Amino acid sequence: MADGATVTIYCQTTGTTVTGTYGTSNIWDRIGTGRFVSDAYVYTGYDGFIPSVPRC
Repeated sequence: MADGATVTIYCQTTGTTVTGTYGTSNIWDRIGTGRFVSDAYVYTGYDGFIPSVPRC
């Protein structure tokens, strides 16, 4: 995905720890069927799981 792109987060899960644009995180965001992106690259406004997003 392009830097600055808007994505829908359908659910979140834990996985490999990654350091990215927005810090270090082991949270992964499902953005489509079989498509995940590390939360370290997504600006969500939360440090951790997003309360309104279900766990995968």
